[in-house]
Amino acid sequence: MDHDEIDNNINTLFKLVHVTSFNVSLQVLTLLNQITDSRDDIIHRYYNALYKKMLDLEWRNTNKQTFFLNLLYNSLIKDDAIPRIKVISNFLVYIIKNNLNDL
Repeated sequence: MDHDEIDNNINTLFKLVHVTSFNVSLQVLTLLNQITDSRDDIIHRYYNALYKKMLDLEWRNTNKQTFFLNLLYNSLIKDDAIPRIKVISNFLVYIIKNNLNDL
């Protein structure tokens, strides 16, 4: 595969995150998380997609909550951008605090 083909496949993966079910998008985000280990150029796009997935209310109705939290944890652990870690962590606390009755 050449570089353009790989880029097209990665773009397709990012599209899948936004148009598929929550469970499928978690699988795609997990794959993208692994790809970020070798592709620094998609890191910001990956965290943007992960952040938007936190806004998805479907996470409350899935049996993959543990899987999602594990993905969040692993993503934050390997992130070097302290401001982004703070924003995502604060947003996670906000979501939990405001949805405590629904959990």
